[in-house]
Amino acid sequence: IMQRLNTKFSDIYLLRNAKLFKIYRFRDGRAIEPDFVLFLKELDSGRWIQYQLFIEAKGSHLLITDQWKQAFLEEIEKEYKLEVIQSDDFHLIGLPFYNKRNENNFLIAFKNELNLN
Repeated sequence: IMQRLNTKFSDIYLLRNAKLFKIYRFRDGRAIEPDFVLFLKELDSGRWIQYQLFIEAKGSHLLITDQWKQAFLEEIEKEYKLEVIQSDDFHLIGLPFYNKRNENNFLIAFKNELNLN
């Protein structure tokens, strides 16, 4: 997927979140520590149009137990508006769980969010 990303983005940073930060669900305050956060800078614009994609890898044995985390990741983009940042230069995106068995669902969502189709 890096070849495709390199055609659209000039800077690509994948951060492994090893207990560096948590994001909290507003509804009940439950915390999630996304395994990875992907930061991207659009190539053509020459300015930071920042994409933050929260990526959570899950083993099959945790898919049911951590379903609430999946729901929260889906809610991020749909239900929460960014009030502090008044700009179109920032995109906050939660992706479906990455799981080897369901890898295709993750890749479809990933490509759709970044218009890599």
